[in-house]
Amino acid sequence: MRSIFKPITVWLLLAVCCAALVLQGCAKLERAKPAGSKSLLVDKQSKPQSESKPDPQQPAEPVKETPKLEITQSGVTLRWAEKNGSQMTASAKSADFNEVTQVGSLLDFSAQLYENGKLTAGVSAPKATVDTDKRTVIASGGVTLKSLERSTVIKAGWIKWDANTRKVMGNGGVKITSDTGVAEAAAFIADTSLKSYTLLSSGKELEKY
Repeated sequence: MRSIFKPITVWLLLAVCCAALVLQGCAKLERAKPAGSKSLLVDKQSKPQSESKPDPQQPAEPVKETPKLEITQSGVTLRWAEKNGSQMTASAKSADFNEVTQVGSLLDFSAQLYENGKLTAGVSAPKATVDTDKRTVIASGGVTLKSLERSTVIKAGWIKWDANTRKVMGNGGVKITSDTGVAEAAAFIADTSLKSYTLLSSGKELEKY
């Protein structure tokens, strides 16, 4: 009986030892695996995936020039100058300016318009509205616009000067007198020197400009 069971016992012990060694090795392999963390490689350097690049700085918006109003006992003077020189100089008998809305009303208005720093035209009207935010001056009540470089005169119910486009436009019984004769239209648009102008059949066409 001893000769039969002794070899069997030995083999069983060997099998148990081998199984224990195999299980221990598997456990070590499981512990050796990474914990599952992720990283992003950029330029051969490890950076967290949540890191983001800083936003580039936005360019600063250019500062818009606004007119300078001077009010004295004798009247009102308006000067509108930019980097390339004067754009408009004007005077009025009286003025009422709202600092909140940046809109002013001027009575007995007259102005000189400049193009590239050169005096080119004159404007006269019973009244005018200055909007420094929109950068416009609207003369009304029967306006006369006269070129100082050529014999061109434009009369209209109202005329607007736009500092952004450096254009003048008008509406209301437009009449243009020049060397070529007299022309009438519902509205017009021109450069400040009145070198070139366009006659329009309807005031609504001014919305295109």
